[in-house]
Amino acid sequence: MDNERVIFDFLTDLFFLVPYLLNYLIMSTTEKFYNHAVHKLEKGATLNELYELLYKYERLEDYDACAGIHKAIKDKSGQKNRN
Repeated sequence: MDNERVIFDFLTDLFFLVPYLLNYLIMSTTEKFYNHAVHKLEKGATLNELYELLYKYERLEDYDACAGIHKAIKDKSGQKNRN
């Protein structure tokens, strides 16, 4: 590859990556922890593991993190009840 192509590919990737990075930067702590907890569930974590994580952040008094994890637990529990 020539240098122009490498630069073009880099700028193209950057163009598509910037909106995601900006969204992450403006996302609240609660949203970040919610997304992380949902991702953990999708990867096979149990609700029990999320409760342990919830209690950890409760002990640390990070209530924004607790709110996000609790929302993920509540959403997942609601899905189980509907199925």
